[in-house]
Amino acid sequence: MNMLRSIVMVLFSAALLRAQAQVAHEPALPASWKEHLTALEYIRSRSANEQVFLKKLFSYVHRHLLREFTEEVSFDQTISTGNYNCLTATTTFALLLRHFGISHEVVETTYHIFILARLNGKVWLMETTDAGRGLIRGEKVVFRQMENYRHFVPAQGKEHVYVFRKNIFNTTSITGLRGLDFYNQAVYAYNRRDIKKSVYLLQQAAVYYHSPRIQELAGLLWISVQESQLNELLKNELTRRLAIVRNISAPLLASSAP
Repeated sequence: MNMLRSIVMVLFSAALLRAQAQVAHEPALPASWKEHLTALEYIRSRSANEQVFLKKLFSYVHRHLLREFTEEVSFDQTISTGNYNCLTATTTFALLLRHFGISHEVVETTYHIFILARLNGKVWLMETTDAGRGLIRGEKVVFRQMENYRHFVPAQGKEHVYVFRKNIFNTTSITGLRGLDFYNQAVYAYNRRDIKKSVYLLQQAAVYYHSPRIQELAGLLWISVQESQLNELLKNELTRRLAIVRNISAPLLASSAP
């Protein structure tokens, strides 16, 4: 009976989180964001064309919004401090491109994320962390850079640090970026051996984004919970949360399998 009740609770909680995902809110933006939008709207009005504006927007963001590259940072911290990584910088640009109606795609790879903006039939690759050379144009050059991202493998300088290793190369959305932000925070917590916080953050990630990344980390966390010295009550709670994460993501992942 207790087992049946647990299963029902997991399924109910997963259904509730799926409903939340349908109306998942975007990151809260400070009042200063509107000031930047106003400044950029003026810059756009003074630009000869959209290509010129894209260049000016890219420069503006790196002068006024992004200040210092920091590996472990959330989007909320980027907006408040200017510290950024490839994910939070990409989120910043994606929000601005959407606001100004510039057609674009956010491309997620195994170890990186970047933007393809489309203007008048031309593709611009936006390497959002490179202030000096981050705007790349030209079909052959863009293709070559995308292939570099596809096959890029970072140096593994730390032991006992979780790194996702399955092959990913797909487009995502603002909502997906929000989920990846929570996923990154879950990874940071896991690497600090904060299992409880990692599970909580991964559950938030699952609300926004369905990804094999989330499934893989959920499996690793399940093992970590079982082998931990946490008390049994907390272990049971974290195990239920991980079951919810898997229940949210599994149907979609299964339906997209070859």
